Parts: sequence; structure tokens; C-alpha cells
Amino acid sequence: MLVAVTLLSCIRAGDFETYTARPQKGQFVSGSYLEFRIPVEDTLTPVNIEIFARIHSESGLVELPLRFRIGSPSGKWYADSLSLQLTGEGKEMFSRSGMWRDFRWVYRKGVIFPESGTWYIQAYHTSDVRVLEGVGELGIIVKKSREL
Repeated sequence: MLVAVTLLSCIRAGDFETYTARPQKGQFVSGSYLEFRIPVEDTLTPVNIEIFARIHSESGLVELPLRFRIGSPSGKWYADSLSLQLTGEGKEMFSRSGMWRDFRWVYRKGVIFPESGTWYIQAYHTSDVRVLEGVGELGIIVKKSREL
């Protein structure tokens, strides 16, 4: 049920696809996860995968600590730990959208999915705090790689 509630959209627009999810009841709670289902048909073309997050401007977060569980169509699972920085050395790392700050990070470049079918990415927060305050939305962008 959590997956059905949090999986909000899949937008296909030419060279990229966007998948977004929002925390249940607006709170990214420890032990819960946001899931993205990525349908893959092309196993030859390299893609770049980016992560984006919408964080409330009054949030005190300085990083977004995540653990990705990545599931293949054949049922193999992989894990990856990330620490996405929300602050930089004197420069803004986001764009403003009203009361929200929109962040974007490159996750992987030149990825070639080895299997066609639905891939799953489950994003868990790995912070010591129970709730990551101010996380309004998390997303995955899959776009064709321009690099050969």
C-alpha cells in the first residue's frame, strides 16, 4: 500500500523519464521507503541516472543520507549508500521554487541496464533521527547519455 500511495508519477518526455514519490503524510520516517519502478525495454543504450529532492526552505537538513535497494526484473538485489550534500562551500546548490529548494545530483553515468523489465529503486533514509524533516519529494531522472 505504501508503494501505491508514494508512487506518484512517471513522465516520459523524449530523451528522459522522471519518477517521483512523496513521503507518506509528508514525513520521511525511519523504516519506511520511497519506491520507484523503472520500466526498461532498451538494454543497449547507456543512460545517466540523477536524483532530485524537494526540501522545505526551513528544513535544517545539511545532507540527505540514503540507502538505495535496487532490484532487477529477475529478482537480484543490490544496495548503495549515499550522502547527498545540501550545502556547499559558499555557493547555492539548489534552485528556489517558492518555499521549496530543489536539489539535483548525478547518481550514475553511462549505465546500461543488463535486463529488460521493471527495475525497482527503494530509497531508505539512514539518518539517526526518526523523521527527516522537510523532505517533500524525492525523484529519479533517467535520461539518455550523450557521452559515447
